[in-house]
Amino acid sequence: MRIEPRGRETCEPLDRGLVRCAHVGRGQHAEQPAARDPVAWLSLNREFHTRLYTPAQRPRILRFADNLRMMMDRYLRLHLGVLQRFDVADREHRDILTAYHERDSHLACKYVEAHLLRTADSVVTFLAKRGK
Repeated sequence: MRIEPRGRETCEPLDRGLVRCAHVGRGQHAEQPAARDPVAWLSLNREFHTRLYTPAQRPRILRFADNLRMMMDRYLRLHLGVLQRFDVADREHRDILTAYHERDSHLACKYVEAHLLRTADSVVTFLAKRGK
């Protein structure tokens, strides 16, 4: 799914919440239980993506994305809990956050799209292997 860029104005100044959510798995927050707990991490992941998409002022797309995330929650827990993809997701979040910080909405959208597709692909691949 692609969240449409509306130009540099969609990348508002960074707020602490967005930064906190993006960096939850990094060493600086390793003391927090969310650092490697899939349920807590996914809560912060949801907040990160919601904060990232909200400035685009596309409430229908935001609700759609939130509904998809809720339907995918068990698969995302699998992605993190079984496949241990915390580091990959953290790196991708940092890339997204960097593009957002630089107010490059097109690059941020590119990173978000790649992040979502890679996550979906890894879950589908895992499930396909288990089904054989």
